[in-house]
Amino acid sequence: MQDFHADCIINVLVKGFGRPSKHSWVAELRTRNSVNIVSAFKFEGMKSFEESEANAIHWALHQAQILLQ
Repeated sequence: MQDFHADCIINVLVKGFGRPSKHSWVAELRTRNSVNIVSAFKFEGMKSFEESEANAIHWALHQAQILLQ
């Protein structure tokens, strides 16, 4: 018997607008066949690039954890 291994790809894009930057992010989970499972967009406002990126990654990992349950 083989163990089940869920496969998904997490894509994260963070973008800044203007100076000082207002950041937003897009995150999505896709299967290996490029079928979109779940995605989200969020405008972060006046946060640093690193904080916005961490929020996007946190959201995506949380969604992957939900899918595994």
